[in-house]
Amino acid sequence: PLIRWAEKKTYLARQVLPKKISLRKMVKQLGGLVLLVAGITRGDPMLMGEGVNMDFVVEPARAKLIPRFKEVKKAALKAGAYGCSISGAGPSIFALTSPQVSNSVARAMARVLEEFSISYKLLITRFSREGARVEG
Repeated sequence: PLIRWAEKKTYLARQVLPKKISLRKMVKQLGGLVLLVAGITRGDPMLMGEGVNMDFVVEPARAKLIPRFKEVKKAALKAGAYGCSISGAGPSIFALTSPQVSNSVARAMARVLEEFSISYKLLITRFSREGARVEG
């Protein structure tokens, strides 16, 4: 069903997740998680991107809820993103890039959304090598 994101709740994004997955799929999924964690601990965005792109469970299920997600991801990767996926329950989409291609990746993603008259807010941020910290 086509459901407007403004009306959608996180529970709906959870409901589309499979209740059971095969052992083979889980092993592949864990491989992606290992790459993501290794990329984070090493400060290696390319490795993080590889891990992000290896979501065989959550992303395929939730992608159906985000209009044109597959096209946006394809455009981001073609423009040079290391990885691209759905942030949390969605509808936010993120791409991991080098600073050199972040603007062109953002433009490529925006072109897809504009082509289909999908409104969006674009944010370009930098990786933090510092991690989480308590202030104050």
